[in-house]
Amino acid sequence: MNYVTDYKIIYKGIFQEEDFRFEIVPGVRKYKTDAMKLINEAWQEAKFNPIIDIYNGKVISLLSSFMTSNAETGRDQLYLKVQRTDYKSYYGTNVCNPYRIPKTELSNVLAACAVVVTKDGTVFTGLRSDRLAEVSGVWHVPGGTFSEVINPIEMMRKELKEELNISAEDIKKAVCLGFGENLIMRKPEFLCYFHLKLTEKQLIDKMPDAVDKDEHTEYAFVPIEELQNFIEIYTFAPIGKACITRYLEYIQEF
Repeated sequence: MNYVTDYKIIYKGIFQEEDFRFEIVPGVRKYKTDAMKLINEAWQEAKFNPIIDIYNGKVISLLSSFMTSNAETGRDQLYLKVQRTDYKSYYGTNVCNPYRIPKTELSNVLAACAVVVTKDGTVFTGLRSDRLAEVSGVWHVPGGTFSEVINPIEMMRKELKEELNISAEDIKKAVCLGFGENLIMRKPEFLCYFHLKLTEKQLIDKMPDAVDKDEHTEYAFVPIEELQNFIEIYTFAPIGKACITRYLEYIQEF
């Protein structure tokens, strides 16, 4: 597999919903003067951009993380220290100025994405709309940012319902395969895998009723054996490549 420089995989494992522990720091995260200046400048410019849709809202900032093994179960667990922040701060730091300020001043909004595999062995990929404020105009797997502190599998269930109209009853298997970082925006993200009970056709029939169906201007269902070639040929979101890489490693192991 080719070496890549736009993402890194920080933790590898097979994590279930009970394998995540969050320490929530009280209050709202504060930023230093230089960072706040860049945040406000970026937000003002974004508000006058007629192309992108942008709004402020509560999101979850990652402060630190580590992986350990549970002595009783023998399973890996991820521990994460988090604090509330807002999308404006994330947009002004990670999205617009990831290398102009120290990493400690980045908002580091916690996110998750997932490889979604149909019953007949194809993987959903979508071309993200240019109106999106981040990772626009490239191919990606479904994903989103955390607005509340919940485990990543639960978060991705909600995201798949919004993006693709996938209900909990449509899901055969769901696991988290690790934790990575988009090195372009220096954004941390969980890497998940969802296997559906739905065929490709059944999912296509459900998708028009999704609340956020306009996030993608095009979509493609890629056979598993063609995934690696697909992400090498098309412009693909860095963390989406990380997620697919972990999925391909997982199915080779099991």
